[in-house]
Amino acid sequence: LALRVARHALERAGFEVDCLSNGEDAVAAALEEDRGRRYDLVLIDERMSPTSGTESTRRIRRGEVDKGLDPVGVVALTAHSTEADRRAFFLSGMDGVVAKPVRVKTLPGTVLAYIRELAENKERRRWRPR
Repeated sequence: LALRVARHALERAGFEVDCLSNGEDAVAAALEEDRGRRYDLVLIDERMSPTSGTESTRRIRRGEVDKGLDPVGVVALTAHSTEADRRAFFLSGMDGVVAKPVRVKTLPGTVLAYIRELAENKERRRWRPR
């Protein structure tokens, strides 16, 4: 349900949105260069299967390092936003957290703010594998 709500809110605000059903597809899409451009931001649900959002993010970051790609913004879309959860998200290479339930009125502005901030700080954000 959160995915449909988020997609609808973002599309209504003029964003181009792709929805993928699992973490493995998200990793492949985030690292894909054949489309002529990469995503500006990936909203990734922590509860994706068979690969969690944090593990998918680690794979995206490793793939970026291996391919020499600039980092794509990755933001958790999650109901789990305790301090420990946030720490795990950031350690995996995520750039931010959007807590569920999704707020339709504020989501587009939040996404745009992440895109702008992350674009300005790409070099600082280079992830180093641990």
